[in-house]
Amino acid sequence: RLFKMACKVFVALLLFIVTKPTSAIRPLPHWKYTAVRAGTPGYAWFGANETGWENASQMEALGNYSMVVFGWQDWLKGVNYTDELDKMVQQAQLVKARYPETAVVVYIDGLRVQPFYAANKKIMYDPQYQDFFLRNDNGTIPAPVYCDIMGQPSYAPYCLCWYWNWFNQSAVDYYLNELVLPQVKKAGFDAVFFDGSDGFLRGTWKHATNIDPSFNDSDALKALVNVHKRGAELLQTQGKYAIYSEHLVDSNYTQQAYIASELAESGYFRFYEGFQPNVNYVESILNETQHGWGATNPLPVIIHCSTPTLNDSLAAFLIVRTNYTYFMASRGWLDVGWTWHPEYDIPVGEPLGPAITMKTENATIYIRNYSLLNVILECNNSKEVDKVNLDEEIYDTINHSKETWSCDVFNCTCQGMANYYGVHAGEGFGCAPLAAQDWWKGKIGHGGHPCNANANCPCCKGPGCSKPGAGKCICPSSTSKCKGTIVRKT
Repeated sequence: RLFKMACKVFVALLLFIVTKPTSAIRPLPHWKYTAVRAGTPGYAWFGANETGWENASQMEALGNYSMVVFGWQDWLKGVNYTDELDKMVQQAQLVKARYPETAVVVYIDGLRVQPFYAANKKIMYDPQYQDFFLRNDNGTIPAPVYCDIMGQPSYAPYCLCWYWNWFNQSAVDYYLNELVLPQVKKAGFDAVFFDGSDGFLRGTWKHATNIDPSFNDSDALKALVNVHKRGAELLQTQGKYAIYSEHLVDSNYTQQAYIASELAESGYFRFYEGFQPNVNYVESILNETQHGWGATNPLPVIIHCSTPTLNDSLAAFLIVRTNYTYFMASRGWLDVGWTWHPEYDIPVGEPLGPAITMKTENATIYIRNYSLLNVILECNNSKEVDKVNLDEEIYDTINHSKETWSCDVFNCTCQGMANYYGVHAGEGFGCAPLAAQDWWKGKIGHGGHPCNANANCPCCKGPGCSKPGAGKCICPSSTSKCKGTIVRKT
């Protein structure tokens, strides 16, 4: 299995080398990569006030950050699930007016059709547009994730989403020209965060009956790239920049190489949601910011991690960082989940060169020197199959229990599943059976939105692990994580 995975990585890298243009230089963001409060650029915020404007104290706090992103919940209750996007843009404009040096970003879903956007609501129930959305024999395929998160009835029409059919070019045209363009024409903010950007690869389209039955994963990948490329180009015409949210679990090495090569001349950020301080993530970002082609044509990157991994993730950020690399750590996606961490105030200085990688039999060690400190990230090598890359082929070889499963056993919440099976996001599925893993990744019953939660117990130590129907324990080796050390120079 290790040999097979190594071959896959080699083929993907070879594909990237062969297919990438030799002279492509992507346009960088139009704003300066600068620090607002601290001496280190790149610390970012991603939150929302569900009920109204940011209050005075919150507006004051936003002035600390190099980037401010407003999430999908912003104003959602305040406008009663109606025309939310207009209010979000107004909020972003207020922040930009107060802090001109801060990059300010608004949210638009890149996978689901949200009814609380006026442009979407106008067509969702119009029969002439029915093929803009993925449909099956029962009608439009539902995505109740936003209803569920907001504590609303799962199929309430004011929050129930559908899925865009990216195989339909008329749907892509409508999405870009009628939803995105009218907002990005507005002045006073800098970028759009497109959520679920690689979610089309999760395969919901395979359950649709209104697409060509001959379409395969390669066709889905091309359709996805088409939307990304056209979206990035559209934003460039309006002086804005695209941010595409991606999860390492949604694509394999070959797909990632294809996306990178096809978007080599496109201006966009890759947003790493649920970042974990491990070799997979670090190597992926280094390839985009410092190694090989990334050294001359770096990809802007945003790293998001959960607060419990702050110290090690921050060290990883300083290892991979280049111009337009941002870092954020939170306990959630609302205003209350964000705080300015004291670690952000540590003076870093300028990087004295790219990261240095050293490999031994037992560890991969990354070192990077800054003018005011040195950073060391030590990642002990796992000698087992890589459990961090949640590769379908690996899990398909494991003899999980086939007993009937329902998310009711943990109340159908992400945190409930994490606690029940001892799951840690980005690391291992604990003792979750295959059906639960699919639920976690958004394939069934969860609106196509992957979970990002960590158990309040060690991996595979949840109560579900001792009950019938539990799967084989899938945990990262205790040696798979990275430990960061930041040493100040005297």
